[in-house]
Amino acid sequence: MNLALTHLEIEDHAFGLNSSGCQLQFLEVRDGIGLTAPLVGTYCNKKIPPHIVSNGEALTVNLVTLRGTANANNFVATYSIDGTSKIEGYFFI
Repeated sequence: MNLALTHLEIEDHAFGLNSSGCQLQFLEVRDGIGLTAPLVGTYCNKKIPPHIVSNGEALTVNLVTLRGTANANNFVATYSIDGTSKIEGYFFI
């Protein structure tokens, strides 16, 4: 599976950093199904990561945020399964 984030706007707040430099709100991508799959990366602010390719047939995209901290945050992603079809998804919180 291939995933490309084409827009990323997840506001960060100054409370404690995780290992990627993101703080309370971030998008994490995992290689496989579920939150226990290996972590590909953690993304926040407006830094769009490079194209992501899974090792298998699935990626998990998880938006992490704390209640009351979301402010018009969103991301747009396109993904393909066979390398030719592209599907675009819009996710808003």
